[in-house]
Amino acid sequence: MKICSACLLGINCRYDGTNTKNKKVINLSKTEILIPVCPEQLGG
Repeated sequence: MKICSACLLGINCRYDGTNTKNKKVINLSKTEILIPVCPEQLGG
């Protein structure tokens, strides 16, 4: 189980409403349990 930035998984949670989808992180999610966390949303 690992924590990863939600925007790397394709979740539109960045300050500008977009994401930074990353193919390596998407592939990792197929073999690992990833917990998506958005530091920008947690920071307020």
